[in-house]
Amino acid sequence: MPPKYYLPELVTNPLRRFKFEFLDKRQPLPDAPEHVQIQTVSGCNANCIFCPNKKTELDIPLGRRMDMDLFKSVVDQCVELGVRRYSPYLMNESMLDPQLPERVAYITKRKKSWMYSKINSHGGLLTERMAKGLLDSGLDRLNFSVQGIDPEVYEKVMGIRFDKVLRNIERLIDLKHQGGYKMRIRVVMLDTTEIHDQLPQIRAFWKSRGIRINLNQLENRGHHKNIKSDEIAVHKLEGAAASLPTQVVPGFVRRDREKPGPKTAGGVKGVGRKVNLEECLLKDVLGACLVAHQPHQEPQQLRMVTFDNRSERGAIPSPVLLEEDLV
Repeated sequence: MPPKYYLPELVTNPLRRFKFEFLDKRQPLPDAPEHVQIQTVSGCNANCIFCPNKKTELDIPLGRRMDMDLFKSVVDQCVELGVRRYSPYLMNESMLDPQLPERVAYITKRKKSWMYSKINSHGGLLTERMAKGLLDSGLDRLNFSVQGIDPEVYEKVMGIRFDKVLRNIERLIDLKHQGGYKMRIRVVMLDTTEIHDQLPQIRAFWKSRGIRINLNQLENRGHHKNIKSDEIAVHKLEGAAASLPTQVVPGFVRRDREKPGPKTAGGVKGVGRKVNLEECLLKDVLGACLVAHQPHQEPQQLRMVTFDNRSERGAIPSPVLLEEDLV
């Protein structure tokens, strides 16, 4: 199980701190997040039935890129803070960014031996050039979101062609073996009604290609009305699934704009140790945390809310990994 946390500045009573650390087995929340996701380009060319992309009230421009100097500044700050994992993607298709290999290469250049980089992608834009660029960049882990192996089901769920994605992934595997690269390649998918009955065949399909799969549970964190999670989720979540508490780290929120607002194509989010926005769920909804919604706003403290309406000041709810420790 991943660790549980508490906020030391909110737990000043020695007895309560003793309870958190020795009885509840909680750790003080670290000064910096262990994982950071940096969205370097906006939008996605796929149209997955479980994703809010292309279903938002506001139009999200496709392909707007983060300035490279800003990206490098964020990476430099993260390295100085001791962030362990670097993921240049968030709510987007990472390979829409033609500078992705260059960005990963910068992470590789700056990171220390115990740090690593990871990307998620649907694989539809994995050209020969992109594949070679990512292999040469020193990328440590690459996950492909492949929802099934039946072309008709896959294209219904994701809105892109399965045969092209499969060719791209198999070509990358060949290039990896030919060049002796150490990049870890995996396939990730959501356990939906569309693919659940095919899971044994899916596992065998990717095992024959030397690829492990990670199976995650569908979660509709924002209760998006256009995502029919109740219809496609195999396992129903109890209570409200929420995104994990975001810790604002000094320097991550840009303060050099003339006016506040989401003008940049990029975004930065950091969460606590061994806690990933895509790979786990919370038992509780929200922990005491700091957030800043606009570049010129000061972080605000939020009160923790739990499913059973009980709250304990300073405690942060722990995540639940569905299958294994995926980090």
